[in-house]
Amino acid sequence: MEIRKCTLEDVSQLAVLNKQLIEDEQSNNPMTVKELEERMSGKCMHIKEYKNTEQEQNEVLHFLEEVLPESGRNLDAAAIQQYVKSLEQFEKVWCLYDGSSLIGTVGIRRLDEINCELKALYLYSKYHGQGLGYRLLSTALEEAKRAGFVAMYLDTISTSERAIKLYKSVGFEEIEQYKETIRSDVFMRKQL
Repeated sequence: MEIRKCTLEDVSQLAVLNKQLIEDEQSNNPMTVKELEERMSGKCMHIKEYKNTEQEQNEVLHFLEEVLPESGRNLDAAAIQQYVKSLEQFEKVWCLYDGSSLIGTVGIRRLDEINCELKALYLYSKYHGQGLGYRLLSTALEEAKRAGFVAMYLDTISTSERAIKLYKSVGFEEIEQYKETIRSDVFMRKQL
């Protein structure tokens, strides 16, 4: 047996193993081996910084209209449009694409000189369980550290159990309510 660093030539074999692992864990992930190969080789998935162009605003608007109800957040069209408009006030926002399709977002918003807030971490439910939420969250955490923030806060709803589990897995801890909000009932903080 030889142990060596994985290369792109190994992607096909890794995709088969990954598919077997998913099936063994009785996941409801419907991906084919070919889709796994494409994702593992990096051909499809990419994260792009949001630049607030009209095209990106329309993409994000459409995405939020679909993904928010999936996550238990039912906002009317005017509220979603207002949310998209508010993205320009964030420190940074990133969009995750599968090919040319927007499938996830994440952002950070400055609270003060040393603290920021995780915002807009959304991912279509059919992409859950593939490490993509972690990838988006890691992007935000790395940028927050690079920008000199010392802590990141977030608010969410208690029905977002998968997201809360993800947040805790990277070191977020539940805290008392730190801001006024009508929707959120869980508040968390992480030292960076």
